[in-house]
Amino acid sequence: MPAQPPGSGSRAARIQTSCAVVSAPTFVRAIAGRRFAAERDRPRRLGGRHPRLGRRCHHPTVRCRPAAAALAAALALGCGADRGPAPVASRLVGGASCTAAVAPAPEIAGVPMGMLPLAGHPFGVGASGDGRWLFAALDASVAVLAVDGGAPRVVGQVSVPGHPSGLAVTHDGAMVLVASDRGAVVVDARRAEAGDPGAVLGALESPAGDGAVEVAVSADDRFAFVTLEKTGGLAVFDLARARAGALGTAAFVAGVPLGQAPAGVALSPDGRWLYATSESPAPGGAGGSQGTLSVVDLRVAESGAAGAVVATVAAGCSPVRAAVAADGATVWVTARGGNALLAFSAAALTGDPVRALLATVPVGSEPVGLVIAPGGRVVVADSNRSADGQIGDLTVVDAAAALAGRPALLGRLGAGSFPRDLAVVPADGVLAVGNYASSQLGTVGLAGLP
Repeated sequence: MPAQPPGSGSRAARIQTSCAVVSAPTFVRAIAGRRFAAERDRPRRLGGRHPRLGRRCHHPTVRCRPAAAALAAALALGCGADRGPAPVASRLVGGASCTAAVAPAPEIAGVPMGMLPLAGHPFGVGASGDGRWLFAALDASVAVLAVDGGAPRVVGQVSVPGHPSGLAVTHDGAMVLVASDRGAVVVDARRAEAGDPGAVLGALESPAGDGAVEVAVSADDRFAFVTLEKTGGLAVFDLARARAGALGTAAFVAGVPLGQAPAGVALSPDGRWLYATSESPAPGGAGGSQGTLSVVDLRVAESGAAGAVVATVAAGCSPVRAAVAADGATVWVTARGGNALLAFSAAALTGDPVRALLATVPVGSEPVGLVIAPGGRVVVADSNRSADGQIGDLTVVDAAAALAGRPALLGRLGAGSFPRDLAVVPADGVLAVGNYASSQLGTVGLAGLP
């Protein structure tokens, strides 16, 4: 694997910030009287004190204040908004609120890392099941990368319509789905790997939804699920119809209402449940300024029937991604506005939602992507998306320690600018990191993690 770029492994000591982002740091959307940073928007270089470099605030939407006052202002403002069912349970807990504080953690040394330039800003990244291929959604294309026991290398690029964002590869490796606009673009993976310019088969489209962010595929590859940020819902698509050539709205099954600005989506290993994050609850719903985590019954959603959402709980400030442990017992969520990683009991989410929250782990600045890595570790992409230069990093968390209430931060690794989504390449034991603002794909050797 290529050597890590100079300076990317060592960092200056972190400085506790005294600035609070009191309105959306990027293209600001106002919905239901609240404001939130849209997940699909490209962040600008903004002011605000960098958690490590201590730069001064100089942007009108960022105000420097004493830490306590800044936190109070952020809490008063609220962290999001959207449309959907009112939460059936909510729980405000320490560490889950909006905050600018960054948890200190040691730097991890001796981990093999690399960085590969890309011809665009990577949003979603995904690997084929056999570990031979990586795909990255760029500004108007999908980069195709070969993985052959060494560092990934770009072997092709497929132009795709719309605004590509999240990405998923079907379990059989036949299709790459790229969240975009009203649904997802369907790419024939084999053709893309062979450099065929006709690899795009078409698009899955919701009749009324818009603002696609993330996409997930059912365990049997029969259905695809896309979060729609602008319209506050989840679109369900029939991939069997798509494989038969019925694309566009012909593959649409149903829309599931969620909270405002839904983004992250993850499925339980048994294919029974889907977990979706929303940056803010429905207007008038429980949860206050917190965002939500919703549990969707996949049998109901795939049938097209109403009432697929069986539970919704408060999930911290601006939750944007979710991941499920391999045994299905724990659902992990990044709360971007609270600089926190939250753990929920999957069983309690449907059985006793008020007691579903198991742990809150403070992490780095504005966490977005996360993966469950081998060895019981959770790797979180601290995007630092609203700071000057958007220098980010990766925080490594001991899952067992977090669930036991013990100190769980194992340390941090350097990353590029605005690390966003992550993907594990199982065959090679490599973690792929899409560094959005610096147009790079980072690689991390998982065997070297503590």
